[in-house]
Amino acid sequence: MFPKTRRGVSGYMNKIFHLFLALTFSFLFCLNLPFSPVQGISQHKPLIVTTIPPLKAITKEIVDDHFQVIALVSAETDPHQYSPKPSDIEIVRKADVFISVGKEEFLGQLPKEGKPGQVRLSWKDWIKSGVYIKNENPHYIWLYPKNAEKIAEKIKDTLSEKYPNLTKEMEINFEKFVSKLNQLKIQIKELIEKANVGKEQVVLAAPHFEPLMEFMGIKVLDIVMKGEGKTPSVNDIASIEKEMLKKNVKSIIALYTMKEGIEGKISQKIAKDVNATVIYLYGLPINQNDSYTDFILYDASILIGNLQQGHCVKTSQGPPEYTTTLLITIVFLVVSLLIETFVLLKFRT
Repeated sequence: MFPKTRRGVSGYMNKIFHLFLALTFSFLFCLNLPFSPVQGISQHKPLIVTTIPPLKAITKEIVDDHFQVIALVSAETDPHQYSPKPSDIEIVRKADVFISVGKEEFLGQLPKEGKPGQVRLSWKDWIKSGVYIKNENPHYIWLYPKNAEKIAEKIKDTLSEKYPNLTKEMEINFEKFVSKLNQLKIQIKELIEKANVGKEQVVLAAPHFEPLMEFMGIKVLDIVMKGEGKTPSVNDIASIEKEMLKKNVKSIIALYTMKEGIEGKISQKIAKDVNATVIYLYGLPINQNDSYTDFILYDASILIGNLQQGHCVKTSQGPPEYTTTLLITIVFLVVSLLIETFVLLKFRT
């Protein structure tokens, strides 16, 4: 019944081993254990579930370690491509607090109500809190640092009502977060001034980063894809290219996770036509544990470094001089390259 040769026994055992692995992974997949982003949920701390990592980062600034805070969408996933698993749906239902932007495409796949007493914060709450939203662009919720303060305050006030014993500590945490946001604004302003890119203009592949450009004071010449899923016509692209050439705009900003998608392809086509550069920024923190200010500063540093590089190319009449400003640019680019290389290696392993 069993193969008698060593090679036959080895081959047979290999088949048994692979069958065992297949059955094991199938079993675990059915249980949704190793593939769920919500493993290791503590039974001893109130659970706060957020839809995306930036909301998680803002929330953690307020609640510290008194709550367990998770994000449904992982750092390396595009929210537009995310679809909730059964375990995600269940964890939303069981959460003590559920926080969303309120415009996520996948919200309709999640429970409209949670367990009794569950607190929910979403779009209407942010609007009532006075957040600034332009053209109904939901990215203003997390990519506009001025709104992060209002969101954090709303989270603090709402959780203080449910957990009054933590009110004082959350007030202190909120003040610390406001201080971090103020320092972030100063840091970015100083970087822009040192790099001398305050008057640079950019073209956006899509509206994602319009809030960040507004916060940084970077003028947007035009937006290629002016709405979700709205592909520009040939005439639209030709008009944008004409304006870029006329005003010597050398930078197109696109979403990193859309690099191989239509947004990335159109950006690359325009960049090739007008001899410009596509600058890829991150819509979400590249790591689930990144703080909100680290996330914004990282994107801002990539942008400033690339704008400075383009500025040197446009204004230089000869070999570039190694000034302090150029050294800052080099540092930006080297750090960005190292971080991106690390992230790519991490995802491959």
